[in-house]
Formats: sequence, structure tokens, C-alpha cells
Amino acid sequence: MLKIKSVEKGGIGEELGLEKGDEVLAFDGHDAADILDYLFYDAREKFTLTVKQTNGDVSSCEIEKDDDERLGLEFESDNLGIKTCRNNCIFCFVDQMPCGMRESLYVKDDDYRQSFLCGNFVTLTNIDEGDVERIIRLKLSPLYISVHTMNGTLRKKMMKNRFADRINGYLERLAAGGITMHTQIVMARDYNDGKELEYSARELFKLYPNVRTMAVVPVG
Repeated sequence: MLKIKSVEKGGIGEELGLEKGDEVLAFDGHDAADILDYLFYDAREKFTLTVKQTNGDVSSCEIEKDDDERLGLEFESDNLGIKTCRNNCIFCFVDQMPCGMRESLYVKDDDYRQSFLCGNFVTLTNIDEGDVERIIRLKLSPLYISVHTMNGTLRKKMMKNRFADRINGYLERLAAGGITMHTQIVMARDYNDGKELEYSARELFKLYPNVRTMAVVPVG
């Protein structure tokens, strides 16, 4: 849900009668989770907008406009609070940070939205099928993905996360959905190097051209 803070005068939003305090609930039946939903649909020529007014009434309307026309809405929040990491990687750089640095350096972000917006690397261990569908639907591309290994069993061992072996399926789904990906492998000796590294490279190369790059970062 996106709560309206202001409505641009003379804009489409004002023509629709939208006011401060109204809540945008959905676009084309999909929940308005954060500002990315708004930005995507605001650039489209046709979509359905569902709004809850301050009096509690919920209504939907069909929007038809030129793609360069905007609804002209500003929201109280972009709803982009950072999604954090659920892994406990054997090589975690954040865990090895010295004390006394600025606070932001200790934030273990793992947020596909920030990957799209800022180029942050994500592991995809904290997403579900709904997130994959959303990434494809909103065309959140490119994404930057910390793969580490395409061996699911080994990935779970290295990242200490029981969902880590879902990476292969996610990458295949994203590639089929037209998402461009840049990948990295943090290489730990006697874990994901040697034949394991060769295997991961072969599997990632199968997803070219959607997987555009594979960087290898050796652990010191």
C-alpha cells in the first residue's frame, strides 16, 4: 500500500479525484508494495488502478494515457526499507569488519530491489516465487547476484541457509523472463574452487546471454 502525500495540480491524479491520505492498493490487481510498482505502471499507457479513499471506500478505475503522462502522485513513504541477509556465510565480509566504522557498513543488505536500483549483490535466499514473478513483471533488470556455487548442496553448506539450493531454479526462471544478470563467485579454497568452480562456470554459461558476466573474488 502506498499512502498519498500530495497530488500534482492539473495532473491525472487530480482529474481522478485522488487526495492526500488516499491509499493506492493495487495496479492491475497486483499489490502496490513499494514505489517500484508505481514507477513501472506510471510509465504505462493502460492499467487498472485500485484506491482506498480516506472515507474507506475502495474503487478501481481503468487508466488510459500517453506513456509520457504521469499520475502526479507523491507518497508518504517509498516502502523501500532494506531487506536484510538471512545467511551465515563462511566468508562473510561484514562479520569480519573491524569495530568503529560507520554504521552503514555493518548492514547486511540482501534486497533485490536495491540490486536493481544500486547494483548491490544479492543471494536470492530470502525471496519466494512471488518475488520472482514480480521481478519479471516489473522488468527489474539487470540484477547483480552472488551465486558462489551452482552446486546446491555445497551452496547450503557455504551459506548455512537451507534455501540456498534454490539458486539454479531462480536463475533459470529469471533468464526465461528476460532478466539480465551479473554474477559473482566468492571463491573459498577447498570449497568452491577447482572442479566446483568449473562446474559453476559451465552452468552459468548455459544461461548466456541473460547471465552476462561471472566475476570470481578469491578469499584472501
